[in-house]
Amino acid sequence: MIGSNVDFEAIKAAAGQNKKSLDIYVKAVEEYSWQPTKLDEGNGIIFFVSKDGTKKAQLNIAAAKWVR
Repeated sequence: MIGSNVDFEAIKAAAGQNKKSLDIYVKAVEEYSWQPTKLDEGNGIIFFVSKDGTKKAQLNIAAAKWVR
């Protein structure tokens, strides 16, 4: 379970800086149950963990690129 210190609104807003990144973010969270864990604002990267906690991924906001 993700801690209560994660600002989901800020993470989603950051993803919204790029339409394609927002689409990827929404699909990852709603369709595939990935959970955002933190936002690296300096590098524009959102970090995720899979629902079962066994996989990690990143979303590069500017490039709209999903990396596992």
